[in-house]
Amino acid sequence: MKVNLLLCLLLSNYIVCSQNLFFLDSDNKPVKDVYFEYVSNDKKIKKISDENGLIILNQIFFQKLNYKISHLSFESINGNQFLRDTTFYLVKKNFITDEVFITAQIKPSKMSEVIQKPIIISGKEIEMQAANNLKDLLNKQTNMLLGYDNVLGSSVSVQGISGQNVKILIDGV
Repeated sequence: MKVNLLLCLLLSNYIVCSQNLFFLDSDNKPVKDVYFEYVSNDKKIKKISDENGLIILNQIFFQKLNYKISHLSFESINGNQFLRDTTFYLVKKNFITDEVFITAQIKPSKMSEVIQKPIIISGKEIEMQAANNLKDLLNKQTNMLLGYDNVLGSSVSVQGISGQNVKILIDGV
C-alpha cells in the first residue's frame, strides 16, 4: 500500500511538473522532427518532437525561457517567453533549389565545370518525343548509341564512353 501511494505521488508530480509543447503546420497537422533548444541553468538542452509533433519538458519554468525552434522545411523561431503547454504554429519556408547533380569528383563544382558533361533529358522533351520506353528515348539522342548482343545483352555508349562509365538515372522512379 505504501509503495502504491509513493508511486502515485511520484507519477502525479511528474505529470504536474511537465509541460507539453506542440508543433503544428498551417493545416493543423503535427510536425515531426522539430528541433527545440533552450537554456536552463546555463546548460543548453536539445529536444526533438515525436511523430505527434510533441515535446515533453519534464520541468516547469518560473521565468521566461530563451529558446530556438528549427526545422528543415519551416521558418526558424527564436523566442523568450513563459512556456505553459504551448502550441507553436510553424510557417513553411518558401525556397527554390537549383538542380543538383552529384558526381564522384574530388571537390564540389558547378555543372558547367564538370569533367564528364551530363546529358539531361527534361520531361518536356520526353513528352515531345512520345517515347514508349527508355530505348526509344535514348535512340533519339545525339552521340548516344544503343546496341544489343544475343549473348551479352544490351549496351549503351555515350560520346564513345560505354560500360561501367555510363550511368542512367531516372528521376521519380
